[in-house]
Amino acid sequence: MKLPEKFKDGTGSQDFRKTNPLTYAIKVVNLDKSENNHREIIDIRFYESPETNDEGYPVLNCVIWIRDDKNNNYGWAMGKTEGYGYHMESAALHGAFLDLGITFEKGEDFNAAGDDAMKKGIKTLASCLGYNNVYLCTVTAG
Repeated sequence: MKLPEKFKDGTGSQDFRKTNPLTYAIKVVNLDKSENNHREIIDIRFYESPETNDEGYPVLNCVIWIRDDKNNNYGWAMGKTEGYGYHMESAALHGAFLDLGITFEKGEDFNAAGDDAMKKGIKTLASCLGYNNVYLCTVTAG
């Protein structure tokens, strides 16, 4: 995984957070007590639209915030996916990673690859930021 020198802020609107219910969240917590850094370094939230798109497919939005005090690197981004028959959370988060300016090496791409692959990608991001002692906290709403 290759990170940009500085994360760029997302290009879209987060207005969907006002009307769409939160369905799933992942927080990455830094467990290294020797560092004077913010404990929550990555915050990921998924919001499902209560309505379908024009073709009748469900819509899932993802927003990610990075707070990397160690490297003074901050940013937020969004991803969106629509459809059926694949893991929508990993597809939406993959889009958010791309929106942040992250590029993937061979074998690191987790687009629509499922929960385990997505969590491995999140841990890889934390490691690339220099945080190797982390805990992923997941919450399912509803």
